[in-house]
Amino acid sequence: MTDQSPAPLSCLKWGEDGELSAHDISLLVDRLASSEKSRRGFRDHFERRRARCAGQQRFAGRSVHDGRI
Repeated sequence: MTDQSPAPLSCLKWGEDGELSAHDISLLVDRLASSEKSRRGFRDHFERRRARCAGQQRFAGRSVHDGRI
């Protein structure tokens, strides 16, 4: 079993005017920004990995000794 903590619970409170409080809007914006940063990090990681694998496949089977590199 892992020792990961559960995701934090949150509750957004809507005012009688149908708007979120400034505090809740700030929390929501922060969570969205964090999520976007994480998504970009994963995307960049997999793009670099794909490019690296493509480069390795291009040189697969070639040797410094056969003069084709």
